[in-house]
Amino acid sequence: MTHTEELLKLLQSEEAISPLMRVIINDRARVFLDALKPAAERFLRNELDFDKYAVDEVRTLIQSVPGALLIRNNDGMYPIQSITWDYSDDGFNSKAIPFLPLLAEEGSKLNVGGVGMRGGLLIKPRNDVESESILEELVSIHQCEGNYSVESKRNKIDRICLNVIKDLRKKNLFWKDDIKRCNLLVKAHHPSSIERFSYLLEWCPEACNQLMQSEMDRTSPLMPLMHDGRSEHESSNLRRY
Repeated sequence: MTHTEELLKLLQSEEAISPLMRVIINDRARVFLDALKPAAERFLRNELDFDKYAVDEVRTLIQSVPGALLIRNNDGMYPIQSITWDYSDDGFNSKAIPFLPLLAEEGSKLNVGGVGMRGGLLIKPRNDVESESILEELVSIHQCEGNYSVESKRNKIDRICLNVIKDLRKKNLFWKDDIKRCNLLVKAHHPSSIERFSYLLEWCPEACNQLMQSEMDRTSPLMPLMHDGRSEHESSNLRRY
């Protein structure tokens, strides 16, 4: 029998144990869980992999050690802020980003980043007003500029982020008002985020005014939406806007 099995057996028998022993077990359990928080935090920050772990598995870990979501690293970042980027994968952590709705959902129960931060989605890194929140990054993120023309990679990132956006919307963690308030349609105006751009435009067509104003006010040309290798269907969709 492993130590884990022994512990589970003990916990299952708790009601049959004397009150004094229950108090002792509770104290030891508290110490154990406090010691487990850093390891759980490191896992959530560095090891999330959609190819290896199911969402329910990660949910169980978070609900068992919720304090892990509240730990900041040396840069003052919560785990939810650390899973977007992975510079070994052209700057984008495609294996971890599908867990973003889960971390936001569980984090909102704990007010990660403060009340109204939706589990950390709206936090600005280091409280820097010039930087972008996770929500803003989600609509604009793409691979490193030197490689963004690789169509298969570009489409993969766009698709992953769009699925996360849809999931956040279902969980009421992404609001229609965010599109105009955070200028998200303008941020999604990029060859690597066509699907996200189309989705946001369909959801909030009135935000198109912000895009038109941005085009009029810009001091340097935006990156052309027409790009080598783009299908005629994609191009015709964009020309409508």
